[in-house]
Amino acid sequence: MPKTASRGTYARERLHLTADVIRKARSMIAAGRFEGRGHEFLDTSCQGLTLRVTKASGTWYLRTRAATVRLGPMEDLPVAAAREAALRALVDLKAGRKTDPLDLYVFADVMKRTGDLDVAIDAGFPEVVMEQSDEDRRRRGPWQWRDLVRGIPGREGEGAEARVRSEVQRLSPRIRVRRSLAHVRPGHRDIRP
Repeated sequence: MPKTASRGTYARERLHLTADVIRKARSMIAAGRFEGRGHEFLDTSCQGLTLRVTKASGTWYLRTRAATVRLGPMEDLPVAAAREAALRALVDLKAGRKTDPLDLYVFADVMKRTGDLDVAIDAGFPEVVMEQSDEDRRRRGPWQWRDLVRGIPGREGEGAEARVRSEVQRLSPRIRVRRSLAHVRPGHRDIRP
């Protein structure tokens, strides 16, 4: 049951949002009769997802304690798409990033034009793969011999890799540096300690 709303507030109803709720919201807009400013439907299956219905239109929002993010118009986003947009925005908020309104606009626009959720996700929320910098690779790995050589002062230059290999073998007898297997017969395993 919706709570009664006073003037200037929204009546709120917490339920599992479905296509039937969207139809109910459309009929409320068509009738134009609301108590207070409008009506809010809060989704029980996606925390924070809210459909705000006013006399003019319906709009999807993600509401958290930290922020409120406008996801898009009710007419452009079906319930499944609104949940997806809410989850993406929630991930951004938890990571400390602000959700880009342009990404949400593109997502809603592509969803409206195609009706295909996967296409809208690819267009609105593209995967960003950052190339690892040399500095980051040297700090976190995966390391390369040249990184190890650069890490030992005075070991740069001609023959440095061979000196580093011998130093690693000397300092850590448990680490076995692979030698060239040219001397090993085909099918024979080099199992020397």
